[in-house]
Amino acid sequence: METEDVVTVTEVVEDEESTEELDPIIQALRKERLARGWNQWDVARRMGYSSPARVSQLESGEGDIHMSTLKSWAETLGMEVLIRAKVTRGRPRANFKK
Repeated sequence: METEDVVTVTEVVEDEESTEELDPIIQALRKERLARGWNQWDVARRMGYSSPARVSQLESGEGDIHMSTLKSWAETLGMEVLIRAKVTRGRPRANFKK
């Protein structure tokens, strides 16, 4: 991507089985793949997969998407996934010692 596009995900993924909240990121990664003229095989090879099946699963939101996979997928496409966390209700659960 020539310009810096920022995709914001506002919902927290509470259900580990659901990737719906990641749809904007998944679509941005797919869009970048297409903009580069790459097919799923191209991405799969660069990510170290022996077939495009995993990339197809990632792009369709099927199965679990681990943070390390998301990071690798983005880096393969010259992108970066940034996670920013903030407390929106209640107090943080961590008990930091002073």
